[in-house]
Amino acid sequence: MSNLDDRVSLIVYLYNLKQNRNLKKFGNIVYISKKMKYIVIYLDNKDIDEKISDISKVKGVRRVIKSPMASLARQFLETQKELISNDLNDEKGDE
Repeated sequence: MSNLDDRVSLIVYLYNLKQNRNLKKFGNIVYISKKMKYIVIYLDNKDIDEKISDISKVKGVRRVIKSPMASLARQFLETQKELISNDLNDEKGDE
């Protein structure tokens, strides 16, 4: 098993939820939404574009989206400190 940092989550929209059985061979399914008909699946980062195209070709798959989680800031404490310091600097400048 590879390191968890080398994993990517994909959001796969389906026409029918019975098709999720076919997607188990690609990676770990961590969430299934019955109402919205999508699944979240984790895959290894290597050859991710090739795997996305393979998943798109599976019968019953509507579309595949790479999760935006990797591009989001995860350092909330540092970001919060920066925002607070910027607000304090702005308040001092207004006086």
